[in-house]
Amino acid sequence: MAQLVVYAQQDHKIILNDNTNKVQLDQASIIQLAVGRDDVDSMVRSGNKLIITLKNGEKIVIDHYFTDIPDENQLVLSRGNSEYYEVNFDSKGQFQSYTDLVTPSSIESFPQLSTPQAAPVAEESTFSKSTLLKLGLGVLAAEGIYLAAFDDNKSSNKSSSAPDIVAPSLKSATLNTDGDTVTGAASEAGCIVYVVDTDGKVLGTTTADASGNYSVKLSEPLTDGNQGLIYVQDSAGNKSQPSLLQGSKDTIAPEAPVAQVSADGTAVSGTAESGSTITITDANGNVLGTGVATNGTYVINLKTPLESGQVVKVTAKDKAGNVSEASEAELGKDTTPPTKPLVEVNEEGTKLIGTAEANATVQILDSEGKVIATGTVDANGQFSIDLPTALTDKISNQVVIVDAAGNKSTAVTIKAGTDTIAPEKAADLKINADGNEVTGTAEPNATVTIKDSSSKVIGSATADADGKFTVTLSTAVTDGKYCYITVADKSGNVSDSNSIQGNKDTIAPTVPKVPTVTDDVGAEKGTIENGGTTDDARPTFKGTGAEAGTILSIFDKGNNLIAQVTVDTDKTWTWTPSSDLALGEHNFTFVLTDASGNTSPESDVLKITIVAPQPETPPDETVPETESVPDTADTDLVEPASIEPTLAKIVPLSLLEIATDQASELDAENTLIYQDGTINTELLLENTTSGDLAIEQMIADNSSNSSSQTHNETAIQESQIKAQVLTRTDLDQLIQSQQALF
Repeated sequence: MAQLVVYAQQDHKIILNDNTNKVQLDQASIIQLAVGRDDVDSMVRSGNKLIITLKNGEKIVIDHYFTDIPDENQLVLSRGNSEYYEVNFDSKGQFQSYTDLVTPSSIESFPQLSTPQAAPVAEESTFSKSTLLKLGLGVLAAEGIYLAAFDDNKSSNKSSSAPDIVAPSLKSATLNTDGDTVTGAASEAGCIVYVVDTDGKVLGTTTADASGNYSVKLSEPLTDGNQGLIYVQDSAGNKSQPSLLQGSKDTIAPEAPVAQVSADGTAVSGTAESGSTITITDANGNVLGTGVATNGTYVINLKTPLESGQVVKVTAKDKAGNVSEASEAELGKDTTPPTKPLVEVNEEGTKLIGTAEANATVQILDSEGKVIATGTVDANGQFSIDLPTALTDKISNQVVIVDAAGNKSTAVTIKAGTDTIAPEKAADLKINADGNEVTGTAEPNATVTIKDSSSKVIGSATADADGKFTVTLSTAVTDGKYCYITVADKSGNVSDSNSIQGNKDTIAPTVPKVPTVTDDVGAEKGTIENGGTTDDARPTFKGTGAEAGTILSIFDKGNNLIAQVTVDTDKTWTWTPSSDLALGEHNFTFVLTDASGNTSPESDVLKITIVAPQPETPPDETVPETESVPDTADTDLVEPASIEPTLAKIVPLSLLEIATDQASELDAENTLIYQDGTINTELLLENTTSGDLAIEQMIADNSSNSSSQTHNETAIQESQIKAQVLTRTDLDQLIQSQQALF
């Protein structure tokens, strides 16, 4: 099977490097196949698959090669240095052409080990061979370790003896800390180990021992992130796949720090490589102070204040121990250089504008470093200079800012159309109600890019000549989330970001909790359990934990909406039916709807059965027994006529005595009303005073059985005293009403 390499375009990583005939893509990729175009018989689209059939009969299937995004994936055929082709398909997935990729004469990472002549380009490619090499696939094109068609089903030797066509492999390869020795193991004893740099130069070679172990001393160490390759070759000439070596040792010294002595000579401050150690010494090398440039800045107090004109030297040492060149700082002298200017050159190359340190001098230098024009930065940090010679895209100058102390900024190279000034932030931002469209203003003809909170681009557009723009978002910004807007001019300068919030509510309320239900009528009161019964046809429902301000809909027996209530600010709600619920079983469910119309899922079912109220237990009608029968002369009891004897239900009032020097009697004639409340008459007690009341009651039935009982009550104010309501039966018997006022 041929070698196949898959490279992820997004995170710049090789995700597959294997001899295989099937691969499934799950992201935008570059696929490199180690075959020449003359080895290919056909390339056919089948659904989203690309099926490559080689002339030797081998089939290679790349699943999800074709997607809804045109040219999301790219296929390259490579057989060493002789062939390197991009494969082009039309919009329907049919093979269209090959593009011969240009081999660069020099590249930054993973070049070929020897540079072949550049092949002619048939048509403009979407990416160059140098791009592939920089992406990491170029290791497979390097001479001697390239992805030649190591086909385990083919042999270049046609003799009857079986040739060795199995390539050895590297089991391990470790570069030491100093970057000058590689140790590891190979799969075969006696293999030759090669280490090469990115120019193809051999840095070291050795032979693996009987166990496959090896150690290679390099002629030039790999340091400071520089890379190399290691591979092994057996006696039959089979070569392993290369492995990457990268030197991590830091041998590069920091830049000389910027240093400034304070006005009183007690401290030195400035900028340097972040995390580096700053050392300040006097002219004799004595250390006056040390510190760390945290986040790239430092302030160091000196052991002894400097005197006027005294000069100190300041160095920075990084974590690897590399020491910078010394900067000098002098008391009373400004030694801090200005920051480099932000500049813009017009398209004609005749005018320079920019921003820099206020009141500083602007110098324009030609290619030989000669000052050809000057200008002055105004008090607001702005400058504008006419150039003596028009610039082009091939003729360049440099701009340097010089402050009053003679300190010079870093030079900025300018050409016609140069622009290093970032646009202003987008303004007048508005987002529509649905959260899927943003409008605003920006620099005319600039590109407006909008990203979500995870930095994913969700929309972009170009501002018109008036600076107005409208961006349609691929993903709506809602529910209080923010999106971030930047503006980029045609030179690639990017503004600071601005943000806007999407307020559309798309989040449904949570499922309502099943409420509690309370029975407050009848003999049995209290909470009604789910599945329970009640004789209260208008029970009280109370819920908690709902979203404030939402509408709670109450349903019975499915979709029968019977009521709606608004949830209070404390997230509770209460509902009592305005009319009686029907007798029988009720299955209540509850749904919340917020102000945006988002509806919660339906709650669990609350089951309650309404039953008819039971009649109250009749009062005990047994006549109390008594040992004596009081005098009934004043009660005017009527003897029974021709009816069956019955027990008198209520106690007659025979005597009301005021415990004062006055007394009153109420006889039966003054207290008669009809039984069962047909007529209710209240008798006011007249001529009474405050004091204790003694009420003597007589209980009598129609057999003249009787008993007496005396009650003492605390007196109340005269205006509040009322007599008991009395009734008279058909037997003309006095009985006490149920509506006793005492």
